[in-house]
Amino acid sequence: MGDERQRTCIVLPENLIKRIDKFVAQKNLSNRSEALEKALEEILPEEDETKLNEAE
Repeated sequence: MGDERQRTCIVLPENLIKRIDKFVAQKNLSNRSEALEKALEEILPEEDETKLNEAE
């Protein structure tokens, strides 16, 4: 009961994971989880981001 955070699991294609890892390395970020949202904002085209927002 101690951890009240909600976790969501998504499966990403390997090519997207590689792009995220590359982004994390370029930005000198410490890990994927902190950088995921920022990376997706810069990597995904606007239309894909709109589809993601609609899915929520």
